Amino acid sequence: HMMLHCLTMSYVYFVVSIFFFLMIRRPPRSTLSSSSAASDVYKRQYQRRVRGSMGKKKHVAARHTRAPAPSGSNWTKNLAMLACVAVVAVGYRFVSPGDGPRPPSSSSSRRGSFDPTLPMAKVLERIPSLDGVNATLLNANPPIYLFPNYLDDNECQLLIDHAIAQGLQRSTTTGSLGEDGKFARPTSGSRTSSNAWCFNDCFNDPEVKKIEARIARVVSRPSTNMEHFQLLHYNVGQEYREHHDFIYDQSQMKQGARQFTFFLYLNDVEEGGETYFPRLNLKVKPQKGYALLWPNTDYDAKGGERNDRQLSSTVHAALPIIKGEKYAANKWVHQGDFLEMWTSGISG
Repeated sequence: HMMLHCLTMSYVYFVVSIFFFLMIRRPPRSTLSSSSAASDVYKRQYQRRVRGSMGKKKHVAARHTRAPAPSGSNWTKNLAMLACVAVVAVGYRFVSPGDGPRPPSSSSSRRGSFDPTLPMAKVLERIPSLDGVNATLLNANPPIYLFPNYLDDNECQLLIDHAIAQGLQRSTTTGSLGEDGKFARPTSGSRTSSNAWCFNDCFNDPEVKKIEARIARVVSRPSTNMEHFQLLHYNVGQEYREHHDFIYDQSQMKQGARQFTFFLYLNDVEEGGETYFPRLNLKVKPQKGYALLWPNTDYDAKGGERNDRQLSSTVHAALPIIKGEKYAANKWVHQGDFLEMWTSGISG
């Protein structure tokens, strides 16, 4: 609609401008053909001057092939010029590059704004006011949000299919940081699930990009600040015991710490598999299409957020599956550009 409006105004602006330009260049016909005595005298005087100049050089005669407009037409000329200026001003208002409709001044117009520098506390505070986002606050301090029906059935199946296609392998934990800028990845009895990373076809899938874009809007961070989806699968008895997603060494790197975890449930679990926050006495049941968000760093420290310090209250666990299976996806959101560091091989 904006483009159509601008094109229409451009056309009107062009036509009206040409009209007034022609008015300026050509005096009104009634003025040149007036039957008044003054006009007749003027014409006879002009004709005598033209005949008397016939013997002069052609370029001199050419300057007088058209009679100048009588002084009586000046008011028309001035009026046309003023009108033309007005049309230019109005036309510029509607078609000048980058000038669109002014947003309303109400606070609702700012809902969903995207500011990658927004402090974590503000990011968490504004979530309930985001247009088109259904969020339930499960815990106030720290804020933990549940997003019912965040993914539809097709999106859930898409991520499951990518997990299988990428090749699910035994999940690892984070070990020590090596001289090559990468962490050791040992297996541990505390984590018995399997996982795959959303690389290659998964990473380049337009539908996956759309999911990432929705997450980016919620956390007010660009998708470049996010790690690839970690695609998870739990069978009966598998679990991930109490742990924290914060990694101190990452907080000292260019991409910064994992500020947020955005966790997606891709299927319904018959029994077990809850996400459990022991220090908050909070359990979240896996439900297909639901998503969960929590902070990992000290967002509300005195003197401002501390991204080099973990938020101890969000220690959590994936409880064992009792019946059925569980598919899920992690999206870890960093303070800075993760993908740049990952591409250079020094993201940890």
